[in-house]
Amino acid sequence: MVQKVQPPTPNLIHQKFQDTDEMAEALRLPLRITPLVLAPYSCEAVQLNLGNIAFNFTKSVVPLRVVGPKPAEAVFFSFLLNAVDEQKFIAHNCPINRQMLFGFDSEREVDLVIADSVLYCYVAVSAVLLNQYLCLMERDDLDARFLGQNQVCIPTTIGPLQVFVRELYTLVVNQTACLASLTFQRLLKEDFIPLLIQSIPPKGQLPTTSQRPLRRGDLVRQTEAFLEAHLNQPITLAAVAKSIFTSQRTLTYAFDQILGISPMVYLKILRLQVVRRLLKMTVPGTRTISAIAAEHGFYSPGHFARDYKTLFGETPKETLKQ
Repeated sequence: MVQKVQPPTPNLIHQKFQDTDEMAEALRLPLRITPLVLAPYSCEAVQLNLGNIAFNFTKSVVPLRVVGPKPAEAVFFSFLLNAVDEQKFIAHNCPINRQMLFGFDSEREVDLVIADSVLYCYVAVSAVLLNQYLCLMERDDLDARFLGQNQVCIPTTIGPLQVFVRELYTLVVNQTACLASLTFQRLLKEDFIPLLIQSIPPKGQLPTTSQRPLRRGDLVRQTEAFLEAHLNQPITLAAVAKSIFTSQRTLTYAFDQILGISPMVYLKILRLQVVRRLLKMTVPGTRTISAIAAEHGFYSPGHFARDYKTLFGETPKETLKQ
């Protein structure tokens, strides 16, 4: 379900989502978004799309796992706008804090663990537009090699960038009239992109410290791939561990460290999401809810219905009727 917070304005999305698939569709990104707790999902999403640059803000009431491809024609710059506990926001197995700019390697897919209540911002800039400004500002050091690092810690220069984006966020959520002005939109681009580039110190002045990847992150990715390929088959923790050549204890620790959830609870949430998608596409009367659930490992109708309502805030029958 989608709740529109205020009447829409041109090029603007400001909604609260209770469905992860609807949120990904609204933002026009082919992402898989998975809640990391068995609890009702709700996420506020704001997007101001100006064509060759788009500002995106999200804030979820539950932690999320987000993976998927990025548009090839854009470069993503991401940062956090409020404090977050250590190892609660992770990008490509690396902990992220407020002093970091990250996610700008176009060759890497989105790979995030997003903590609850974190105001997360990513700005998608057209590669053509970004290169124009890099040439104008003579910043040939911000080349493919730099972007390939995917993250940089800039504690002394990121502040003005965050202040700028926070002020824009306030304008957007308040539906300020100036957002519809083409002149304002042009000035917004002309102010933001130089500020973004200036926030990254020239080569040789960048801090040498960077976040090291968390151990066992690769185990989580391998496990996710295995689970996705076997969602409609019987799966045990022992079988998962064996498939990636590790122990059950090591696998459980890896999931707790990276996702804060056990592998089998994560599997349950993935399966519940698949069942929900199938129920949305099923014509009432053609298939039973219990049959669809059983095909995905839910053999107790009572337990399935309870977990389904806990996660989605509605019963399977209510989803089917919609």
